[in-house]
Parts: sequence; structure tokens; C-alpha cells
Amino acid sequence: MIQALPSRLMWAFSAAFCLLLLACGSRNEEAPPLIIQGTRYESTSVVPARFEKVEGTALFEVSPQLASFLAAAEKPPAGSRGFFILLNPRNPIEGILVRAGTAVDFDLLYKQTSRMVTVTGNVQLVAIPQLADFVQDRFGISLARDEKSLLLWIDNETPLEMQAPEPPAQPQTQGAP
Repeated sequence: MIQALPSRLMWAFSAAFCLLLLACGSRNEEAPPLIIQGTRYESTSVVPARFEKVEGTALFEVSPQLASFLAAAEKPPAGSRGFFILLNPRNPIEGILVRAGTAVDFDLLYKQTSRMVTVTGNVQLVAIPQLADFVQDRFGISLARDEKSLLLWIDNETPLEMQAPEPPAQPQTQGAP
């Protein structure tokens, strides 16, 4: 009986060790990327890898100022002339940078008025900390950042419907009596 106790104990330890290995082995798998889909834009504490069909208010009026600021940066992101800010509809002092797309007419982009848009794209990082201060000071908007305080931006894949600006109304002249 005394010899049976160590063998049972050894068997129990072996079984516990095998279960521990199985449990630890499943933790080595990579977590799937976080994708936020089909909602309105809101700032989150966890940085998503992608936004899909996310609505927000596009603040196009800031695009020329963003383009000027990014042009002066040491390492501006590609397509830096085509950025706008997507505002959180529930808290319009929160926003995230969005690159309008690669085939966008910048002059037409700069003439757009603020409106609701839907964007889809991967989340990128930009290492220009002064940009967040510029946007906060100039427009009063807090831009989305990651845990290291790098700015986030969405590389939009969805074509934006650009609206041609309406020509100014011509004054009507009255005919002579």
C-alpha cells in the first residue's frame, strides 16, 4: 500500500502537468485583430486594427490646415493632402484623422461641407505629436491616440461622395419700365 501511494501521487502530478501544458499551449495563439464594424465612431480605450462601415461627422473644412501642417512635418504620412477629421457624433470634441483616399480631388475635398459619412479602412499610426496639439489648440478637438500617445488615422477605402460646390447665385436685375 505504501508503494501504491507514490504511484498514484505520481499519476495525479502527471495528469495535472499535462492539463497545465494544454492550457498554456492555447494561450500562444494570436488574438484576432479588433475590428469595429457598423456603428458610429466613438473613441475607444482599445486600439482597433480596422474600422468597417463606421459613421461619423466628417469635418472637411480643416483639410487645408491639416495639409499645410503635415507638409511641414519631417515624416508626413502618404497622401497627407487628403486628410479630414471624423467626429464622434455623441461627443463632437473627439475625433480621428481619416485619409479620404488615394484618388481624391483635393480641391474638391477642401470645398466639402461637414456631413455624415461612412468610412472603412485599416488603422495606421502617425508619429507627429505636435499635430494633436495643433488640432486641439486650433479646433478644440481631441484626436484618437494609442497607448503610446501616437495619433491614429483611418486609411479610408470607401469612395466618398463628393458634392460639387454650388455656384454663387447671380443677382437678378430688374428690367427698365
